[in-house]
Amino acid sequence: MSDTARRTRIGISIDGVDITNDLSPYNVSLTYTDYEEGESDDLQLVVQDRDGIWLKNWIETLVLASVYGGDAATKITATITKENWNNDGISASLPCGSFELDSIVVDGPPSQVTLKATALPYSCQIRQTVNSKAWEGYRLSGIIAEMATKHGMTYLYESSIDPSYDRLEQYYVSDIVFLEHLCTLAGNAIKSTNNTLVVFDQRAYESKDAVRTIAFGDGTYNTYKVSMDTAETAYASCTVKCIAQDGTLIEGTAYADDYDSSDEDNQHLALYCQVSSIAQAQTVAAANLRRFNKFAKTFSITTPGDVNIVAGVTINLADWGVWSGKYLVYEAAHSVGGNGYTTKIKARQTLEG
Repeated sequence: MSDTARRTRIGISIDGVDITNDLSPYNVSLTYTDYEEGESDDLQLVVQDRDGIWLKNWIETLVLASVYGGDAATKITATITKENWNNDGISASLPCGSFELDSIVVDGPPSQVTLKATALPYSCQIRQTVNSKAWEGYRLSGIIAEMATKHGMTYLYESSIDPSYDRLEQYYVSDIVFLEHLCTLAGNAIKSTNNTLVVFDQRAYESKDAVRTIAFGDGTYNTYKVSMDTAETAYASCTVKCIAQDGTLIEGTAYADDYDSSDEDNQHLALYCQVSSIAQAQTVAAANLRRFNKFAKTFSITTPGDVNIVAGVTINLADWGVWSGKYLVYEAAHSVGGNGYTTKIKARQTLEG
């Protein structure tokens, strides 16, 4: 007789060795948090250790040397698999990716071990080492490519926004901080995942079809919170200015869809950053207008585990009053443990213009 029970399984490998079966007696719980931008994806494993095997033996043999000056960092990969979830015998998996162990905590009683890992470790030079450099005659995509190569990473540039710079000064900041600053000013988003720098235009993600619709009171969620914020999220326009090398002023302005020039309460955003043309200034102004206004409406919902919900997908809210509409997921936390499998979603309403 076949086993058709619904269940969730987690798969764990350390340094390429599958230890899923070895972990099964220890009531392992896992939390994987996927971020759309600005933060590195992270993984947390909690292992029950009543007999002290991890404390006295396995930590030293598996991971301790790498955390404290070993030859190579400990790599952890994880997968979440839902089996027969729709009573159809079909499995669906969420590959969480590859992470580097960066902390170990043992507490008790009863004794338990917490392993925390990140997709962009603090030991990585792109995150830790500060640099100063003058960049002349580069496009943003060229800087991303050079930085990725320098740190042994790959990159994906998935945006049509690719400003050019006559000269930029990177002054005593880490490479990742410098890249995040450039992408933010350009109106792009950047994240690091699986040893890859990914630069993307959030407008393209917002335009994708929703992977799910959640109706108010439909029983598909456990808890929820919706919010509305007008502080620094209600700009009517944005102007970008730059003084070119020949001393001329380059200026471009973008306006919100509902802009009303007669409204005396209009809030205006002014930014100064390097651009090479009026068209580029207008593009950067529009992107930054979206960046500041995008968190006007947000929601967070905890649902039964859903492997299809990851950062960057869109969800529709139906029958939620003024919060009804399409939302972009900017954080998805998948947790598997004693209470089953849940997904906590944080999302912001997409902007049409």
